[in-house]
Amino acid sequence: GEWVALALVAVFVGMLQRSQLPWGYAKLPTIYALVISLFSLFVALPSVRTFAFDTTSFWRESAVGINPVAFYWSRALADLPSLTLRSFIFAITFWSCAYTSVSLPLLFCLFTAIMLCASGLAYIIAIVISSSLAVTVTGVLIVGLTGFFAGIVPTLLEADPITRVSLELSYGRWSL
Repeated sequence: GEWVALALVAVFVGMLQRSQLPWGYAKLPTIYALVISLFSLFVALPSVRTFAFDTTSFWRESAVGINPVAFYWSRALADLPSLTLRSFIFAITFWSCAYTSVSLPLLFCLFTAIMLCASGLAYIIAIVISSSLAVTVTGVLIVGLTGFFAGIVPTLLEADPITRVSLELSYGRWSL
C-alpha cells in the first residue's frame, strides 16, 4: 500500500506540474515545494520506524560500550536500499508525468539528496524523542522545513534575521 501511494502521489504532483505549463510558471515554485514536502514525508515517516521501535536496544548497547555511531550507521545502511528504491520510483514516476527539462539521472540524484536529508533527520528524531511522538514531530518538522522554510514566502530578502537562519538551514530551500 505504501509503495502504491508513493507512485500515485508522484503521478498526482507530476500531472499538477504539467497542468501549469505554459501559462502558470508563477505557481511552479509552490508546486515544487509540495513535491519536496510529499516526497520527504514518504521517506522520513518510514525512516522513523527504523529507530523508533529499536530505541531501547540503541541505548542498551550504547550503555555497555558498543559504539553508538556503529549501531546508527548499521541501521541506516540497512535501510538505504529501500530508501533508494523510493527515490527511484518517485523520480521515474514524476519524470514520466511532469514536463521537465531535467534529465532523469539528475532528477534521481536530487531526490536521493532529499532522501538522505529527510531520512537522517527522521533517524535523529526517532532516537531522541519517544516513539509515540517521533512520527508527529518528524511530520511537523518535514513540512516546516520543506514548506514554510522553502524560501518562497518570505524570501531571503524579506526575512527577519531569525527566519533567515531557518531559511539558510532548510534543505527544502536548497532543494528548490
